[in-house]
Amino acid sequence: SDEFPPDHAHQSGQFLAFTKAVFEGRPTNFWEIKSKKGRVRFKNLVSKQVGPVFAELIVTQEHVDLTGESETPALLETWGIRVWNQPAKDPAYWMYDISSDLRCATESPLNLPEYHYGGMAIRGGRGWTKENCEFLNSNGKTRANGNHDRARWCDISGRTEPDTPWSGFTILTSPDNFRFPEPVRIHPSMPYMVFTPCPLGDWEIDPGKPHISHYRFLVH
Repeated sequence: SDEFPPDHAHQSGQFLAFTKAVFEGRPTNFWEIKSKKGRVRFKNLVSKQVGPVFAELIVTQEHVDLTGESETPALLETWGIRVWNQPAKDPAYWMYDISSDLRCATESPLNLPEYHYGGMAIRGGRGWTKENCEFLNSNGKTRANGNHDRARWCDISGRTEPDTPWSGFTILTSPDNFRFPEPVRIHPSMPYMVFTPCPLGDWEIDPGKPHISHYRFLVH
């Protein structure tokens, strides 16, 4: 994956954020740091454990609104990250799970108008140009016809040079997720994709009602 690529300096490997949002009547944007309207930042490490079957981190982060008189966390998020051990010496893939628990940080809801992306995203390697990157989803669709297709899984694979091996990520969504199967935003030229409920219409995260989502990742 890539970290702050020159063409999209706000993207960071793997991230969950919303682009078009309204907090306390003000438009905000947690996705694009350069907008200076909002951001997602690490808060603290809750716990960690290591064992023969899996290793796990529990962390919290804040979705911070910057459009008011002072910085105000709109959402508090907990990520549970579990990486599974593979018994094979040279496994064909590695597997990890991420669970996201989003809750309002104040008594104000976060309104999320219909938009073409925003959610769980992954950015491919810096050398994964349009010619060296391909997508395939559970419905057999590709970059050419798969944007916003509602898929149970989607794969992004690439290589840095024409004669080098392919590698990539397969993301599987969960039947428990909101608006499952969510649309998948596939960028027409850049190496990233987003599992996003936002294209299906307006929605909101309300105080006292956590928004929980689960994803499984295969790294191959």
